[in-house]
Amino acid sequence: MPDFTINELGSTLALTGLFIVIRKITENNVADWILQRFARPGCDILRNPKTEHKYREGCWKLFVHAWIVVYGLIALLPMDYLYDSKQLWIDAFNHKMTPVLYWYYMIELAYYCSEVLTHCVAVKRKDFLIMLLHHVVTLMLILTSYHHNLFRVGTLMMLFHDLMDPFLEMAKVGKYLHLKKFSYFMFLLLTLTYFYTRLYLIPFYVWKSVIYEVPLYLAQDLQVPYFASLYYFCNVLIAILMCLNCVWAYFLLAAIIRFTSGRELADTRSDDEHND
Repeated sequence: MPDFTINELGSTLALTGLFIVIRKITENNVADWILQRFARPGCDILRNPKTEHKYREGCWKLFVHAWIVVYGLIALLPMDYLYDSKQLWIDAFNHKMTPVLYWYYMIELAYYCSEVLTHCVAVKRKDFLIMLLHHVVTLMLILTSYHHNLFRVGTLMMLFHDLMDPFLEMAKVGKYLHLKKFSYFMFLLLTLTYFYTRLYLIPFYVWKSVIYEVPLYLAQDLQVPYFASLYYFCNVLIAILMCLNCVWAYFLLAAIIRFTSGRELADTRSDDEHND
């Protein structure tokens, strides 16, 4: 099974630094270009420092999430385990990781490392601690699945978990730019993608497979105390992620209710909603 060697550590640190640098460029130069080109009359982002910070942060997250999702789709669409969960576990500890999947891991790991480093200086929201917990749990799952060669289920979790993020950031950036129709359409895609991937595919395809198919295909390995502990540990981490997904589903439903009642869409996580 692969171990986290000096090469992996070097790749992660280099990519983490690269993400931080690209974030600064995106939040400044790219965000300014988007603002000048696409903002509609009435857009007053620059008058409110807190809203401006959120807009620039949204531009960065839109860029990085779109890039990661496209890479993940290219990497996983040809894989049989995307369509047949049994392939996740048959001879699981002897699967060979391809370079494409290796870099998918390094990119995800570096991104979440950079998010943890920058999270504490970001605009504080109601879910600040929840997001921090999410980043830590996600890092633990990425490292655990990589170290134990369970990269098939690891990459599947990463893809399903990431698919809704570009729509979320496009909806938020569109709202800040007063692109109402665009923002509403992205919000619709966000809602459909969120409920399908995070509240259906993750629990009923991935987690169900972990619960029912691991004991079936890896029964002998589970007789070893270490692997039995690993099995329960991973289930706990997935359960925490699912609880967080349910919390964010509440925020999403609150935004839907707000919209259907005739009010403007807003980030219900914000501590200062009238500025959003």
